[in-house]
Amino acid sequence: MGNIRTAFLVLALAPSLAFAKDRVRDTTICEINSHERENSGKMVRVRGRVVLGFEWFFIEEEQCGLALAYPEGPAELGPIAMYQPNPEPHIPANFQVVRDHEYEKFIAYAEEGLPQKPKCGVCFDCHRYEVTVTLTGLFQVAKKGKPGFGHMNEAMSRLVIRSVSDVEPVDISNKYQDWSCGPPELTLPTNPYPGWNEPISVPPYPSVGAGNR
Repeated sequence: MGNIRTAFLVLALAPSLAFAKDRVRDTTICEINSHERENSGKMVRVRGRVVLGFEWFFIEEEQCGLALAYPEGPAELGPIAMYQPNPEPHIPANFQVVRDHEYEKFIAYAEEGLPQKPKCGVCFDCHRYEVTVTLTGLFQVAKKGKPGFGHMNEAMSRLVIRSVSDVEPVDISNKYQDWSCGPPELTLPTNPYPGWNEPISVPPYPSVGAGNR
Protein backbone atom coordinates (compact mmCIF):
# COMPACT_ATOMS: atom_id res chain seq x y z
CA MET A 1 0.00 0.00 0.00
CA GLY A 2 2.87 2.33 0.86
CA ASN A 3 4.47 1.76 -2.55
CA ILE A 4 1.21 2.64 -4.32
CA ARG A 5 0.90 5.89 -2.34
CA THR A 6 4.49 6.77 -3.19
CA ALA A 7 3.87 6.12 -6.88
CA PHE A 8 0.77 8.33 -6.88
CA LEU A 9 2.69 11.09 -5.07
CA VAL A 10 5.51 11.00 -7.64
CA LEU A 11 3.01 11.17 -10.52
CA ALA A 12 1.20 14.08 -8.90
CA LEU A 13 4.39 16.04 -8.31
CA ALA A 14 5.95 15.34 -11.74
CA PRO A 15 4.31 18.28 -13.59
CA SER A 16 5.24 20.78 -10.87
CA LEU A 17 8.80 19.47 -10.69
CA ALA A 18 9.16 19.80 -14.46
CA PHE A 19 7.79 23.35 -14.27
CA ALA A 20 10.25 24.28 -11.53
CA LYS A 21 13.15 22.93 -13.57
CA ASP A 22 11.98 24.83 -16.64
CA ARG A 23 10.91 28.04 -14.90
CA VAL A 24 11.77 31.16 -16.90
CA ARG A 25 12.77 34.45 -15.29
CA ASP A 26 11.69 37.69 -16.98
CA THR A 27 14.57 40.14 -16.82
CA THR A 28 16.58 42.64 -18.87
CA ILE A 29 19.88 42.35 -20.70
CA CYS A 30 21.49 45.01 -18.51
CA GLU A 31 20.35 43.25 -15.34
CA ILE A 32 21.72 39.83 -16.20
CA ASN A 33 24.97 41.39 -17.42
CA SER A 34 25.30 43.08 -14.02
CA HIS A 35 24.73 39.80 -12.15
CA GLU A 36 26.30 37.21 -14.43
CA ARG A 37 27.25 34.61 -11.84
CA GLU A 38 23.86 34.72 -10.10
CA ASN A 39 22.05 34.20 -13.42
CA SER A 40 24.42 31.60 -14.86
CA GLY A 41 22.63 28.43 -15.89
CA LYS A 42 19.14 29.93 -15.58
CA MET A 43 16.38 30.14 -18.14
CA VAL A 44 15.62 33.81 -18.79
CA ARG A 45 13.38 35.90 -21.03
CA VAL A 46 14.64 39.22 -22.42
CA ARG A 47 13.53 41.69 -25.07
CA GLY A 48 15.72 43.72 -27.37
CA ARG A 49 16.90 44.46 -30.88
CA VAL A 50 18.80 41.69 -32.63
CA VAL A 51 22.05 42.83 -34.23
CA LEU A 52 23.36 40.56 -36.97
CA GLY A 53 26.67 41.48 -38.56
CA PHE A 54 29.81 40.22 -40.22
CA GLU A 55 31.45 38.98 -37.01
CA TRP A 56 28.70 39.25 -34.41
CA PHE A 57 25.23 38.08 -33.45
CA PHE A 58 23.71 39.59 -30.35
CA ILE A 59 20.68 41.22 -28.75
CA GLU A 60 20.78 44.69 -27.21
CA GLU A 61 18.79 47.16 -25.18
CA GLU A 62 19.83 50.45 -23.59
CA GLN A 63 23.47 50.08 -24.58
CA CYS A 64 23.69 46.58 -23.09
CA GLY A 65 24.51 43.69 -25.42
CA LEU A 66 24.36 39.92 -25.02
CA ALA A 67 25.85 37.40 -27.43
CA LEU A 68 23.45 34.88 -28.95
CA ALA A 69 23.94 31.22 -29.85
CA TYR A 70 21.98 28.14 -30.86
CA PRO A 71 21.81 24.93 -28.81
CA GLU A 72 22.41 22.83 -31.91
CA GLY A 73 23.48 23.24 -35.52
CA PRO A 74 23.03 24.08 -38.25
CA ALA A 75 21.84 27.55 -37.35
CA GLU A 76 19.71 29.83 -39.47
CA LEU A 77 21.33 33.00 -38.12
CA GLY A 78 24.81 33.91 -36.98
CA PRO A 79 27.96 35.80 -37.93
CA ILE A 80 29.16 35.46 -41.51
CA ALA A 81 32.77 35.19 -40.35
CA MET A 82 34.07 34.24 -36.92
CA TYR A 83 37.59 33.50 -35.75
CA GLN A 84 38.11 31.54 -32.55
CA PRO A 85 41.71 30.91 -31.49
CA ASN A 86 40.39 28.66 -28.71
CA PRO A 87 37.49 26.20 -28.57
CA GLU A 88 34.32 27.62 -27.06
CA PRO A 89 33.40 26.42 -23.56
CA HIS A 90 31.26 23.31 -23.90
CA ILE A 91 28.18 23.97 -21.78
CA PRO A 92 25.31 21.73 -22.90
CA ALA A 93 21.78 23.06 -23.37
CA ASN A 94 19.28 20.23 -23.09
CA PHE A 95 16.67 21.59 -25.49
CA GLN A 96 16.14 22.49 -29.12
CA VAL A 97 14.93 25.71 -30.69
CA VAL A 98 11.16 25.97 -30.97
CA ARG A 99 10.79 26.57 -34.69
CA ASP A 100 7.22 27.78 -34.69
CA HIS A 101 5.46 30.55 -36.63
CA GLU A 102 7.01 33.33 -34.54
CA TYR A 103 10.48 31.88 -35.06
CA GLU A 104 9.99 31.62 -38.82
CA LYS A 105 8.71 35.20 -38.88
CA PHE A 106 11.82 36.34 -37.00
CA ILE A 107 14.16 34.55 -39.41
CA ALA A 108 12.38 35.96 -42.46
CA TYR A 109 12.70 39.56 -41.30
CA ALA A 110 16.24 39.19 -39.93
CA GLU A 111 17.56 37.64 -43.14
CA GLU A 112 15.94 40.02 -45.61
CA GLY A 113 18.42 42.32 -47.32
CA LEU A 114 17.82 45.52 -49.21
CA PRO A 115 15.07 45.48 -51.83
CA GLN A 116 17.59 46.99 -54.22
CA LYS A 117 21.22 46.06 -54.80
CA PRO A 118 23.76 48.60 -53.45
CA LYS A 119 25.94 50.27 -56.06
CA CYS A 120 29.06 48.64 -54.68
CA GLY A 121 27.63 45.15 -54.89
CA VAL A 122 27.70 43.00 -51.76
CA CYS A 123 26.95 44.62 -48.40
CA PHE A 124 26.97 42.05 -45.61
CA ASP A 125 25.50 44.34 -42.96
CA CYS A 126 22.78 45.89 -45.12
CA HIS A 127 19.55 44.59 -43.60
CA ARG A 128 16.15 45.90 -44.58
CA TYR A 129 14.65 45.52 -41.11
CA GLU A 130 15.55 46.30 -37.55
CA VAL A 131 14.01 43.41 -35.64
CA THR A 132 13.04 43.60 -31.98
CA VAL A 133 12.05 40.31 -30.35
CA THR A 134 11.50 38.60 -27.04
CA LEU A 135 13.93 35.72 -26.61
CA THR A 136 13.70 32.89 -24.11
CA GLY A 137 16.84 30.91 -23.53
CA LEU A 138 19.59 29.62 -21.29
CA PHE A 139 22.07 32.16 -19.90
CA GLN A 140 25.61 30.77 -19.89
CA VAL A 141 28.78 32.24 -18.40
CA ALA A 142 32.34 31.15 -19.21
CA LYS A 143 34.78 30.39 -16.40
CA LYS A 144 36.89 33.25 -15.11
CA GLY A 145 40.26 33.45 -16.82
CA LYS A 146 39.22 30.99 -19.53
CA PRO A 147 38.32 31.55 -23.22
CA GLY A 148 34.80 32.83 -23.83
CA PHE A 149 32.25 32.58 -26.61
CA GLY A 150 31.89 34.07 -30.06
CA HIS A 151 34.40 35.98 -32.17
CA MET A 152 37.92 35.85 -30.71
CA ASN A 153 36.44 34.01 -27.68
CA GLU A 154 35.77 37.43 -26.16
CA ALA A 155 32.14 37.18 -25.02
CA MET A 156 32.17 35.93 -21.44
CA SER A 157 28.43 35.25 -21.45
CA ARG A 158 25.74 34.39 -23.97
CA LEU A 159 22.08 33.51 -24.37
CA VAL A 160 21.34 30.14 -25.97
CA ILE A 161 18.06 30.59 -27.83
CA ARG A 162 15.13 28.31 -27.07
CA SER A 163 12.17 30.30 -28.40
CA VAL A 164 11.18 33.59 -30.01
CA SER A 165 8.04 35.68 -29.54
CA ASP A 166 6.59 39.15 -30.12
CA VAL A 167 8.53 39.84 -33.32
CA GLU A 168 8.48 43.55 -34.19
CA PRO A 169 10.16 44.51 -37.50
CA VAL A 170 10.80 48.11 -38.59
CA ASP A 171 11.60 48.78 -42.24
CA ILE A 172 14.73 50.98 -42.38
CA SER A 173 15.41 50.71 -46.11
CA ASN A 174 14.49 54.38 -46.60
CA LYS A 175 17.38 55.38 -44.31
CA TYR A 176 20.03 54.11 -46.69
CA GLN A 177 21.59 57.03 -48.52
CA ASP A 178 21.85 56.87 -52.31
CA TRP A 179 22.02 53.07 -52.23
CA SER A 180 25.74 53.33 -51.57
CA CYS A 181 27.91 50.59 -50.10
CA GLY A 182 26.99 50.53 -46.45
CA PRO A 183 24.27 50.76 -43.82
CA PRO A 184 22.53 54.03 -42.95
CA GLU A 185 23.77 56.40 -40.29
CA LEU A 186 22.94 54.36 -37.24
CA THR A 187 24.73 53.90 -33.96
CA LEU A 188 24.68 50.28 -32.96
CA PRO A 189 24.86 49.37 -29.26
CA THR A 190 27.82 48.51 -27.13
CA ASN A 191 28.98 45.14 -28.42
CA PRO A 192 29.09 42.38 -25.76
CA TYR A 193 32.73 41.74 -26.58
CA PRO A 194 35.14 43.61 -24.25
CA GLY A 195 37.49 44.44 -27.12
CA TRP A 196 34.73 46.59 -28.64
CA ASN A 197 33.51 48.49 -25.60
CA GLU A 198 32.40 51.58 -27.49
CA PRO A 199 29.20 51.96 -29.51
CA ILE A 200 29.76 50.82 -33.08
CA SER A 201 29.44 53.76 -35.44
CA VAL A 202 28.13 52.75 -38.85
CA PRO A 203 28.33 55.68 -41.29
CA PRO A 204 27.08 55.39 -44.86
CA TYR A 205 29.67 55.12 -47.57
CA PRO A 206 29.79 58.50 -49.31
CA SER A 207 30.12 57.51 -52.93
CA VAL A 208 30.38 54.74 -55.49
CA GLY A 209 33.72 52.96 -55.25
CA ALA A 210 34.27 53.79 -51.60
CA GLY A 211 36.50 51.30 -49.83
CA ASN A 212 35.31 48.71 -47.37
CA ARG A 213 35.13 49.40 -43.71
